[in-house]
Amino acid sequence: EEEYNREPQPASGTNGLIDGDKSRLDINNTESSIDSTIYKLEMMSIELFSVYGKQFMIDPQDFQDAEPDLLSNHASDIIKRVKENSDQCTMALRSLCSRKKGLTVEDASLIGVDSLGIDVRAFSGLEARTVRFSFNAQALSERSAEKKIKRMLFPRYRKTVKASTED
Repeated sequence: EEEYNREPQPASGTNGLIDGDKSRLDINNTESSIDSTIYKLEMMSIELFSVYGKQFMIDPQDFQDAEPDLLSNHASDIIKRVKENSDQCTMALRSLCSRKKGLTVEDASLIGVDSLGIDVRAFSGLEARTVRFSFNAQALSERSAEKKIKRMLFPRYRKTVKASTED
């Protein structure tokens, strides 16, 4: 009960509005206005339920302190560039699924990239699954991620790059 009787405090970023206060916003000085109530939510606990049936408790402080992945704003651009030669990319992804995971797939598509690896959607018959492939080390830039992906997809790419830099 003490929790509910405490003095309201301004929520950050609300220009001094108090939790639960009604504010009136005038739009373009017309006679219409919008009533709204602003609330500040505080996370007390976080539970993560995975698709595999596991449940995890997340420390709210860890969640608040988390930073977005280095490549989060560049993932779609990286995927577009990797998929430019779609037939070659699909064949290489199918081969990667076979080599690294022992999966025989009919079709494969690159669907995600982050600084730690790639996500591939692999299709076999009516089954579709997402398969994760980790980089050997964190990619710290777009260029680094693309090189790591090409090395994964085209194992001879590394030898070609090394040979051309030795000249």
